[in-house]
Amino acid sequence: MTDSKFQVLASTNGEDEQRFVLPLHRAPLTEQDIINDHLVIPLHVGNEDVGRLIIAATADCSEDSVHMAKTLAELIIHQRNAFEQMFDRQWALDKFICELLHGHFREDDEAALQNASLLDVDLEIPRVAITIDILPLLICQPSAQSAHDSFPEHHQRTLRHRKRQLIDLAQRSLGAQREHIYSFFDEQRFVILAAIDGVETDIAHIEPAYQRLQQAVQLLIDTLCCGTNVQISAGIGDYYPGWSALTDSYQDARFALETGCMLLEKGHVYQARDLGLATFVCAQNRSSKSALADRLLGPLLDKPELLQTLETFLAAGLSSSVAAERLQMHRHGLTYRLKKIQELTGLDPASFGDATQLAAALQWHHVVQTEPTSSKRNSTMA
Repeated sequence: MTDSKFQVLASTNGEDEQRFVLPLHRAPLTEQDIINDHLVIPLHVGNEDVGRLIIAATADCSEDSVHMAKTLAELIIHQRNAFEQMFDRQWALDKFICELLHGHFREDDEAALQNASLLDVDLEIPRVAITIDILPLLICQPSAQSAHDSFPEHHQRTLRHRKRQLIDLAQRSLGAQREHIYSFFDEQRFVILAAIDGVETDIAHIEPAYQRLQQAVQLLIDTLCCGTNVQISAGIGDYYPGWSALTDSYQDARFALETGCMLLEKGHVYQARDLGLATFVCAQNRSSKSALADRLLGPLLDKPELLQTLETFLAAGLSSSVAAERLQMHRHGLTYRLKKIQELTGLDPASFGDATQLAAALQWHHVVQTEPTSSKRNSTMA
């Protein structure tokens, strides 16, 4: 008995097991046939062609015994496939991560904690979501010309092998930390839940951690593209406290990837913060907008003088003379404050592009501040 790759699963000759036999018949069989002095019987599970039962034509076997052998062989293959799927950790992990990132669990959901424990996943470790578009890579890879490739089981094994290679490359690029989680619940995307060290004790560690992560992911996609004519892009989500907020981080990563590929050059790693005004205009996830607004305005929130200067300068249409007059100060003093704002935010208020980002951040900040508490809670959960 062979599988669809013609690997011997069981044989009356024990030495044949785990060996491959030369395909006796390449075309799909709809009924049994005698080929090369062998009785070849197609095996099916449902509508799927899963293998062959090969019997020496000289063997003395009745029609009933052949039917019984065929039924038994199909049962063995069905149970083997079911057993592999049941105990395939990656399959179970993909299912769990898919449900987690699509918001199927609440923070206090016992089912989530139990599933995580069974999969040896520590949900308390701070993580951010990364999504990598691997579809261009899959499309560009030449399809094998082997007759085996028409069989679904071989196709699945090939996919598993490619996924294993991707995980190995990712581990070399990001570091082989067992806290990183790799998933392929979306066939076109490679999703990584990357652990962020030190964030739980000091949020100031987030920026250096992002820089290291962005460099590592860029190295990964550069390695994947090496020797090909394709461009692979990736998106990194923001960090949000609590494992249930990984949904927001995943939405950030998807938005950054999809929007970054449309607005910027492909082949890079994007974050929502890199997209500036597009994040406030296009992002459906309110958490993305709040995170970007907090990042831009955070350094100014405890400096009311600079915050007032920025608001006045923007309201004056970026006119230094008008803003200085409204603030009742000298233009040199205004210039000093604007430079200080640039140092703290990384954006130049006198530049139109940067000014639009700062203006959008201010508007979003005011919206959030004036919302009722219940609305803020609902918007975060949405």
